[in-house]
Amino acid sequence: MPAAQLWSTERPVLYRMRTTVKADNKVIDQTLVNFGIRKIEFCADRGFLLNGKVVKLKGIANHESHAGVGVAIPDRLHIWRLEQMKKMGANAYRCAAKPHSPVIYHAADRMGILVLDEFREFGDNFLVKVHEKETFDHLTYQRIHVKRNRNHPSIILWGLTNEQGQVQNKPVGAEMTRKLMEVVNELDGTRLTTAAVNHGFSEDGICSAVDVIGFNYHSFEYDRVHALFPDKPKIGTESSAELSTRGFYERTRIRGGEGIPEGPDVFGDVTNGWLTAYSENRTGWGELSHVAWKAVAERPWMAGYFIWTGMDYKGEPTPFAQPKQPSISSYFGIMDICGFPKDVYWYYKSWWTDEPVIHVFPHWNWQGREGETIKVWVHSNCETVELFLNGKSLGRKTMEINSYLEWDVEYAPGKLEARGVTKDGKEISAAVETTDVPAGVALAPDRTELVADGQDLAWVGVSVIDDKGRVVPTADNMVRFSVTGPGIILGVGNGNPASHEPDKASQRSAFHGYCMVLVQTTREAGEIVLKAESEGLAPVSVTITSE
Repeated sequence: MPAAQLWSTERPVLYRMRTTVKADNKVIDQTLVNFGIRKIEFCADRGFLLNGKVVKLKGIANHESHAGVGVAIPDRLHIWRLEQMKKMGANAYRCAAKPHSPVIYHAADRMGILVLDEFREFGDNFLVKVHEKETFDHLTYQRIHVKRNRNHPSIILWGLTNEQGQVQNKPVGAEMTRKLMEVVNELDGTRLTTAAVNHGFSEDGICSAVDVIGFNYHSFEYDRVHALFPDKPKIGTESSAELSTRGFYERTRIRGGEGIPEGPDVFGDVTNGWLTAYSENRTGWGELSHVAWKAVAERPWMAGYFIWTGMDYKGEPTPFAQPKQPSISSYFGIMDICGFPKDVYWYYKSWWTDEPVIHVFPHWNWQGREGETIKVWVHSNCETVELFLNGKSLGRKTMEINSYLEWDVEYAPGKLEARGVTKDGKEISAAVETTDVPAGVALAPDRTELVADGQDLAWVGVSVIDDKGRVVPTADNMVRFSVTGPGIILGVGNGNPASHEPDKASQRSAFHGYCMVLVQTTREAGEIVLKAESEGLAPVSVTITSE
């Protein structure tokens, strides 16, 4: 193909190959396979190159878990989730610890998203952690994995294993790695391999064998390991592990051991199992977002990294745990389990995109706390930002690259506004206002035209609003849903990591002003009308067309 167009993140050109099997000149089998043509390289001093151009991997790691459906995620919802991550500026996706749904790889091919595809096991046994007597006789699982996915142009790296602490720093770990690499090279041979190592990085362990050294956290080890293996490329396979709850800003200090395991202090509500949405909480092994990203951005030889995680997921409610707290889902996400952005979303959007960005938080509903100091943060890529309260300047500050700004503000109701100046002199602003009491409900479907195939769906954002249409950030009203026409309510959610309300239901309480409902088509065409009601609030409906 001498005139082939190259596949890239900006222009993911795909071709299709038809393979036909004939016997006696009669077609007995045929298959179609999409593929792309591109050149991928990992370089020890320049990082990752796509078609000869350095591309910093701005990645998210994800589990397959979503409010309303659990791990049984419909194809369209998988695509919607990838769309939200790409809007944030992510260009890469790690299939955390196992192969993911086929639709994710196909969508990544079409959307120009680079994929780190990862095995679940490190041997023939289906174990969480391996041991030194692990068998490597057949590796059937890994062979199936590579054969299934090897034609996807989006996949740039094979992840052989994740955090195998018992062997990762021993020669036997290196032996296991080389055995897996033989299988990958036999069946593919066009991509390099990595392994997610979470401590040690020894000279004779997994790092000595794998093509690309993978760091799970430990950014303070980057320089030492780079000096130890100067000729090997390096990547952050799992980074940050910042903890937060969307829309929650109370800053009560919780010390390690006081209702949570020993570890760093965090800020939040230990009884309800909520953590502040400021970027100030992390695990004992993790780092805050601005610390983790700076460590990669400032080192050209680091190919990039994958945030843990893009979205919250059921399970692993670190640092909380039952029965002391009611928590049932994680706090790691840049978005909550519904897909509503947390404030840190705008940190990444500021530094991962070229779009002018400015975002101010927290909300400004602090009735009864007049005169108290409220910590105000701004995420932005503006060169300077000035903060105003009810039109009065609270000072202008200069933004450090890959950082954020903060002010201490005495609370007074009204309008808190951040005004920024971009590097090209453009002025942009963002504001939060003190709202009135809840007066109604608003519905915001991601699409209003669906396919009547019994699978397509609309993600519908639900918000509780005041009489001026502003979202009330403290609202927790119960919202009831009903559908008429050829559609069903597939599931509901609200992003509360400690909510025990059922996901399979026709109602959900708002959490900090928001909840979500998934509306799925049937196999009949027609108009689907979704109605939302809440006691004492004005009802609302939206029409979705199914064809």
